[in-house]
Amino acid sequence: MIPDSSLGLKLNPGTFKVTMNHVLEYKATHLPDSTRTTGFRGPGSSPEIWVYGCSFTYGMGVNDEETFAYRLQDELGDSMRVVNKGVPGYGNVQALVELKKSTDKPLAVILGYAAFHNERNVMAPLYGMHLKYGFLESDPGGDLQGQFLGKSRFPVVRDGELTDLPIDDLYHHLPFSKSLALMRALQDIRDSNASRIDMSQATLSCIKELHKECKEKEIPFGVFSVVEDKKTRETLERFREEGIPTAAIAPDVLSDSRYNNQPHDSHPNSLAHQIFSDSLLVFLQDLGTWVGSSREK
Repeated sequence: MIPDSSLGLKLNPGTFKVTMNHVLEYKATHLPDSTRTTGFRGPGSSPEIWVYGCSFTYGMGVNDEETFAYRLQDELGDSMRVVNKGVPGYGNVQALVELKKSTDKPLAVILGYAAFHNERNVMAPLYGMHLKYGFLESDPGGDLQGQFLGKSRFPVVRDGELTDLPIDDLYHHLPFSKSLALMRALQDIRDSNASRIDMSQATLSCIKELHKECKEKEIPFGVFSVVEDKKTRETLERFREEGIPTAAIAPDVLSDSRYNNQPHDSHPNSLAHQIFSDSLLVFLQDLGTWVGSSREK
């Protein structure tokens, strides 16, 4: 990961061999535009389908060619480019920031959603703490720490409005909270109270703004699930009630070992990504996007 002044962080271009939990290995190729490769080989002027999301969309734990974005590209052929904009650690606000800034007009925008994105959209205390210290303590006093402290600003939704925070403001320990039990207890109370804000409402406002942005630019937009759980289903229903196209397509990747990389990792495995790809081809057609399998031609 490298710092970014509007998204907080983004993919570091290059090809990487990644080992998770000392066992699970996969290859990841990050393009110069900080997206993960989908194997597209067509002309640069080709229409694009933008796919936003977190590590589930990015494809953590599987090789490039196993991700659902790569498989979707394979199905569509090179007449249009599938752009995998998924990044580990992202919520939904990064998609909104990018779309507001972009002057390009993709053929369609689809976003992978899970209920755990809600805490990321508001920078809930526990998430902010892990994000801040995960980066700063991984390279104490080094170049990476200096880059993130100097450049990164993380987008968040606060009081229904899009704003941003420097990495140093993502979380603050109370004085002596690491050494005094009383101060630690007070910090836990503070964090608990902060987490009682309606995170799902913040997410709804973010997705509604995404939908509005795409509608004004005449870009088909839809949201699909990347996990199967009660809270994600309920939130998708709220999106539908607002007139936002949705697709509940995820297998039970969190609990069913047929669809994840357990016992080493809980991210979707190759089989789950194939299910996503097959379902998204139909979802894109439902959105009014002209897509068809290259295998049918």
